[in-house]
Amino acid sequence: MTLLVNLIGFLVFFYIFSYLPGLLILKKLKIKSFWDLDLAVGITLLGSTLFFGRWLLPTNYILSIIFLILISYLFLNYKQLNLTIPKIKLNYKLLLVLLLGVTAQSLPYITSLIKGESYLSSYIFSNHDQAWHASLIYELVNHFPPQIPGFSGVTLKNYHYLYDLILAANLSFLRLNLNYLLQGIYPIAISFLFGTTIYRVTTLLTKSKLTPILAVFFGYFANNLSFLQQFIGKNDWQISDLIIDQPIIYLFNHQTVLSISLVTYLAILITKVNSKKLEFNKSLIISLSITSLILLKIYAFITIIFALAIYWLLNIKNKNILLILSISGLISLVYLGLTFNLGGKFLNFNPGWIAEAFFDKTLAPIFPKLHGLQMIWHQQGNNLKLTLLKLFSLTLLLISSFHLRLLGFFSLFKRPKPIVKILTLTSLTSIILSLIGNQVSSAYNIIQFLPYALTLSTILSLLFLEKLTFFVKYLILFLFIITSLPSIKTIQGYLRPQDNYLIYQEKIDLLKTLSTKPQGTIVSFVEENSENNLLSSASQQRSFYADQKQLIVLGQKYAQRQKIIKQLDKDFSKLTIEDKTIINAYNLKYFLTPAKACDLGNKLLTAKCIDPSFTLLNTMKGLSLYEYYQ
Repeated sequence: MTLLVNLIGFLVFFYIFSYLPGLLILKKLKIKSFWDLDLAVGITLLGSTLFFGRWLLPTNYILSIIFLILISYLFLNYKQLNLTIPKIKLNYKLLLVLLLGVTAQSLPYITSLIKGESYLSSYIFSNHDQAWHASLIYELVNHFPPQIPGFSGVTLKNYHYLYDLILAANLSFLRLNLNYLLQGIYPIAISFLFGTTIYRVTTLLTKSKLTPILAVFFGYFANNLSFLQQFIGKNDWQISDLIIDQPIIYLFNHQTVLSISLVTYLAILITKVNSKKLEFNKSLIISLSITSLILLKIYAFITIIFALAIYWLLNIKNKNILLILSISGLISLVYLGLTFNLGGKFLNFNPGWIAEAFFDKTLAPIFPKLHGLQMIWHQQGNNLKLTLLKLFSLTLLLISSFHLRLLGFFSLFKRPKPIVKILTLTSLTSIILSLIGNQVSSAYNIIQFLPYALTLSTILSLLFLEKLTFFVKYLILFLFIITSLPSIKTIQGYLRPQDNYLIYQEKIDLLKTLSTKPQGTIVSFVEENSENNLLSSASQQRSFYADQKQLIVLGQKYAQRQKIIKQLDKDFSKLTIEDKTIINAYNLKYFLTPAKACDLGNKLLTAKCIDPSFTLLNTMKGLSLYEYYQ
C-alpha cells in the first residue's frame, strides 16, 4: 500500500471523525472557532468516544455510528449550518518557518518515508518505543480492554494509550498500513499541528505580524545552554545533558507533542466561557476534552487541572471555571478507575529530586571539588548545606534549560488577558510539579511535566519582548538566535546512517508469519527478545514475556515468567504433563526457538525430533517458529 493511499486515508479519517465533529459542536455552542481549534476539540472527543465506546462495541461499529449520525445531522441541517471548506490564508513567511521546523523536528520520520516501507517496518519493530506502540496498537485493534502486549494475561494499567487507540481505529477502519502511519504520517502531522498551535495562540495575543512567526521558529528551535560545556573542554555535549528535553527532540514522544498542542487549544477554549453566566454545555465539552488528556498524557492532564484550579482561586467569582473543575473531577474518577491501579504508589516525595539528578549527571563532573564537599556533607548529615546545594543546582538547571524563556513569566505582573494568565500558570505549574519528587517505576519520567513550560514560556517571552525598547528587544532576539543554533548539531545526528535495524530483519520476517494466524500467545527462548516488544509488534500476537524495560515502568514483576521460560526451554521431543499444564494455563500457542538440526530445510518435523503437539511453521537463519496444538 503506497504512501499516497495511506496519507489520503489519514486525511479522510481526521476530517470525518475529528474536524467535522469539532466544527459542528463548537458551532452548536456558538463558539467562534478556527479550523485547528475544531480539529483539536474533535481529536479529544474522538478519543473519549472510542475509549468509552470500546467497552461496549468494536471500533468499526463505533465509527460507523458516528459516521451515520454526522451524515444524518448534515442532511437535516445543511442549509442552517452553511458549511464551507476552511479558508486558510497563505502566509509564505509562516509556511517557510513551518517547513523548516517540521522538517527539523520530524527528520527521522521523513528519512524513514524516503527509505521505503521495508525500512519503516524494520525500524519500528527494532526500536524500543516504536515497537511498544506498534504492539499496543495491534493489541487495541484485536482486543479491549488491552492486555500488556509483552505480558499476556495481565490487563494494561497505569499507562496512557489514547493516541494508540486513535491510531488503531484509523488502521482498522480504513485498513491502512501501520508502518506508514506510525513511523511517518502521524508524527509529521503532529509536528505541523505543534507549529500551527504556537502561531494560532500568538496571533490571538498580538497585532504584530512578526511575533507569531518568531514564536513558531523558536517553538521548534529554542535550545538550552548545554553547548557552553565545550568551553570547559567537553566536546561530546548533547542537549540531553541538561536532563530536560528540548523541542527539537520532542517528537520521539508523539503523545507529548500532541498534548502540548491540545493543552494550548484548551486554554484558548476555556477563555471562551462566560465569566459571569453559567454555561453548562460549554463547560461539559471542555471538561470532556480536558479529561481525555488522562489517557493521552497524564502529565498534561495534571498540569492543566492544577493550573485551572489556581486560575479559579485568582478569579473565584468565575462559576464556569468551578463547573469545569467539578465535571472534570467526576469524569476523571471514571477514567482513573478504569485505567489505573489507584491503590499503588506512583511518586516518591522528594522535593527537588530533579536538582539532585542534574547535579549528579552534569555538575559533579564539572565541579569535582563541589562533588567532594557534597559527599562530606552527606556523611556529616549537614542538611542545611545540602539544601543550599540543591537550590544552587536547581537555579542552574532552570537558567541553563530556559534562559531567555524565563522572561515570559513576567507576563503575570502586567495585568494580562485571561489566556495569558492561564498559559503562564500552566507553565509555572508544570515546573512546580516536576519538583515534587520522582516516579517509583521510572524516576526520570518526572521531567515529562516540563515540555509544557518550555513551549508556553517561549510564546510568552516573545510577547513580553514587544513591551521592551527597540535596542533591548533586538539584543535579546539576537541572543535567542545564538542559543538556538546548536539545534543544528541534533539535526546533523538525525542524518547519520541508522542501519542497526538490519540485524533484526530475518527475525522480523519470520515473526510476520504469525500476523495472519489465529490469536494466541507467543513465547521466545531467544534471550534478546526480552529487550523490546519485537515479538508482539512483528507477529501481531501477544507475547508471554518481552520488553523488560516497559514492564518495569508498568510496575510488573516478571521473575516467575523468567523461571517458566527456563523450565520450558529444552528439547521438545516429548512434553511432560507439567509442561502441558503450563502451556495451556498461559495459552502459549507459538514458540520461537533456536533451530534444531532436524528443522533445517523447512522440512516438517518427525515424531523423533519433536512432540507431536508441535508443528513447524517456518525456520530462518538459525531460528524456528512452532505452533502448538492442544
